Amino acid sequence: MRGEKRIIEIVKTIAVAVLLVLLVCLCVIYMLSYQGGQTAEFTRNMMERLTGESIKYQYLDYFEQPYTMPEFIGFSSGRTGESIGFSGGEELEQAYGDVIRFYEELFSPESTVTEMTEEQGEAAFAQIMQGRYIYVGYFCDLPKSVIAGTAETELLFSGISGEFIKEIFIVPDRYLKDGFTVGAGGTQTYASIYSFYAVARDSEGRYYRYTTGDAPQTSQDVSFNTNYYLSYNTAESALRYEFAAETETDAFLEKYGFSDKVADTTVIYGESLSGGLLSVSRGTVDFRLEMSVLNALYMNPERVTSYTDDAGVRIYFDEGRSIRFTPEGTVQYTALGEEGISFEEIFGYPAEFEWDVFDYLGAAMILADSLEPIEDSLTEGTTLFLSGMEYDGETLRLSFGYRYHNLPIFINGSADMITFEMSGGLIKSVSFAVWDVEISQETSGSPDFMWLLRGYLTDAQEKRRLILAYLSQGDAASCGLELAAVLP
Repeated sequence: MRGEKRIIEIVKTIAVAVLLVLLVCLCVIYMLSYQGGQTAEFTRNMMERLTGESIKYQYLDYFEQPYTMPEFIGFSSGRTGESIGFSGGEELEQAYGDVIRFYEELFSPESTVTEMTEEQGEAAFAQIMQGRYIYVGYFCDLPKSVIAGTAETELLFSGISGEFIKEIFIVPDRYLKDGFTVGAGGTQTYASIYSFYAVARDSEGRYYRYTTGDAPQTSQDVSFNTNYYLSYNTAESALRYEFAAETETDAFLEKYGFSDKVADTTVIYGESLSGGLLSVSRGTVDFRLEMSVLNALYMNPERVTSYTDDAGVRIYFDEGRSIRFTPEGTVQYTALGEEGISFEEIFGYPAEFEWDVFDYLGAAMILADSLEPIEDSLTEGTTLFLSGMEYDGETLRLSFGYRYHNLPIFINGSADMITFEMSGGLIKSVSFAVWDVEISQETSGSPDFMWLLRGYLTDAQEKRRLILAYLSQGDAASCGLELAAVLP
């Protein structure tokens, strides 16, 4: 009996082996029958495309840096004096991680967006400030797609685009149920669950309301609850604040037109802040640096023609492209006609499709990172951030500035340190100044915010949004935290 079973097992093994060989033969015959046909050609093209895109999307690494990190995130429990916010540090990054979960719902294709009139938007902002909310403020107007795509790269390919946003309130909408939510420390906390919506505004005064497509059904779904306040109210870097629209005014503020000169969502800190002391000075431009910039901007130093004009400006040019180096340390790259730095050169492969906004951003980020005068200023704690973005339907204009621990650095009144103009998959213009930014071992404390505000009001002419920044004026070598006024 035992011998019969052994024979049966051997027969089964042989049968399986034979079937496996037959299957392999069938696969080979099938593949050979299509060799040289359309299927093989399609597969080859697809592989080239995938290989190219793997190179092209190397700039995803750059999106992990704080190029579009908000300048401020505020949480309000709806009770007077209980608003806390963050302007930098790890807590700001952690708080932004919570906000991104809302973006996934608010900016998804299933959500709805409604443009509001200026009167409706102003009324909505005024009402929201008096209740519970999460507020996110960016330095400049950013397209909805850029905010979502750079905050969470998994959203980059979702096809969303749309409105420019400078600030956004996320607020509770309808009470749904009670349940448990997971707090920042991983512990479950009892909280009421609400659906949510958002109201956003750009710098031109356009307002948008976003409504989610689906309401949260379980405690694991993204919902609005008080934990977003309670999870951060004990953080060491949490700052007490109120908005200018909610600030009680005195005779001095009223005399100098507080409400007429200060934007409603200007963050008024309830305490003084401290920061580093920076040393900012003009950088020197020598022959070695000129050659470095030429190479970074894809101009062969061995092929260019150069001369120096009467003003001491050194000019290199070749085939419709030129770079100017001034004695003051400014650099200007300009391309005429069909010339320019192609994205194909930057990404290293030819494209057969239209470039999208992320390609433009990625090309600018990669090129900025390759410029020695820019890279040398990015010391510990100093990063680049997107300080301006404009698009007229043909030309995209991007500006990047320096941040130190998330607070912008203004040099001679501007945060824009390097500016790109791009169109048609080409970088047509690059301009920047050479600065040496160094971090001092000393620290600097800002005076009381209201005293800074009073000094601003005596000289202000128009309504502006006020932010804390590092200001370097004229030839001053060192700069600390001060108030900077920017367009609302």
